[in-house]
Amino acid sequence: MIYFLILVLVFLSALLALSIRKNLYLQEKVENISESLEETLDVLDLVYQRIVAKTQLEVLSDDPIVRELAQDLKLSRDSIQAVANLISDAANKKVSEGD
Repeated sequence: MIYFLILVLVFLSALLALSIRKNLYLQEKVENISESLEETLDVLDLVYQRIVAKTQLEVLSDDPIVRELAQDLKLSRDSIQAVANLISDAANKKVSEGD
């Protein structure tokens, strides 16, 4: 009977060790993804600032291509802002859930 309990204890200890190892691996992956997201948000912020500056310029041409390009820049600006908001909201939600 005691051998059975020792065997179960060893088995459960091995499972615990595997679980801890997997959790540490996944924690490292989450940290890497978090760092990548922060870098991506920084780049998106820089691009957003550039596009905002360009969309505030007055278009002096009546050429439809130039007008369409200006409209595309405005759409790009809005899309970048929306993506950045989604990513930062998701990151903030994960941080608040972790506390």
